[in-house]
Amino acid sequence: MKYTYKHIVVVHGIGDQAPNETVLGFMNEFIRALPRGNHYSVTVNNLIESVDDIKAASQTIPGVLRPRRSFHPAYIVFSDTQKDVNYVIGFSEVYWKQIPDEYIRRNGDNLPIPIFTWARSINTRFLEAGRAFHLAREAIDNLERMLGLLRVLGIIYKKSGQFAEITTKFLGDVQIYAESDEIRQEINNRFLSVLARVENFSEATKQNLQNDSDHAGKIKDFENREIYIIAHSEGTVVSLNSLVQAA
Repeated sequence: MKYTYKHIVVVHGIGDQAPNETVLGFMNEFIRALPRGNHYSVTVNNLIESVDDIKAASQTIPGVLRPRRSFHPAYIVFSDTQKDVNYVIGFSEVYWKQIPDEYIRRNGDNLPIPIFTWARSINTRFLEAGRAFHLAREAIDNLERMLGLLRVLGIIYKKSGQFAEITTKFLGDVQIYAESDEIRQEINNRFLSVLARVENFSEATKQNLQNDSDHAGKIKDFENREIYIIAHSEGTVVSLNSLVQAA
């Protein structure tokens, strides 16, 4: 049988994602969407490719290397006996949430710019865009009004205050990535490092299959290797920005 390797890299967006939450959610839906039938079969090997010690990493002393992380290929084998092919599909996650969170923690839970002031600054900076500014202005003005209303309600109602805090936190991810060259580069480096590991993962996966009783003697190498990037929300910006930079 032929063996072909496809690696899917999942990049989360703004929010409060935990490590491996996004990639596992995607894997669940992906596997359930695969074709069913007598000549199809699915084998799952490992649910996650790594366990990152986020707490230890956030407490790293400047100049001291972060703790080493162990990586194990997470993949499935989707077999089609009619076509005589095994699709070996690997999964990785670009988890970048801890990077802006660590910045906020180090700065007394404050963003670089108060979120309401920052929202108005976007409007101001777009003045140079001419007609394009007028097309976007209504949406930006609505955002300013919404943030202002949340701030007022937050004083009156405790729950509204929590909602305003969450809104600030979500928009804070966008602000930090957009405004800080250093943090943006650190997040991009996280993306690039995950992609750089894909080749090693594919080799480790091949060795796993060669040692597996169901595949031993059947696989010498993959027919081809492909990488797919699945990104959501701000993860799409991170992905595009990083790929352009790499190119």
